[in-house]
Amino acid sequence: TASNGQNYATFTLCIQSYFRETQSETEGQKPVTYVRIFVYGQKQVSYLRKVGAHSGCRATVFGKLNSCGTEIKGTSIVQNNVVVRDIGIIKQKEQQQQ
Repeated sequence: TASNGQNYATFTLCIQSYFRETQSETEGQKPVTYVRIFVYGQKQVSYLRKVGAHSGCRATVFGKLNSCGTEIKGTSIVQNNVVVRDIGIIKQKEQQQQ
């Protein structure tokens, strides 16, 4: 809950991540990009609570992407953010026991 009393949700979305570790080195390493997701709409926040969204869930996100620059300890950093207009949690099929 924000200081103004409005409920919100926030999480980080990881994109472009792939690597395979071997005994001697890391192969196929691609840069990992994190995008901060902000959900302010009460309808969307209620939906996330209703479906029990949690870490590791897959989601579809529709919103506005923006970037802002900042400097931390002398290092320039660009942060990517999405302000969500609509969100959906992708239900994964439960693994069948063999």
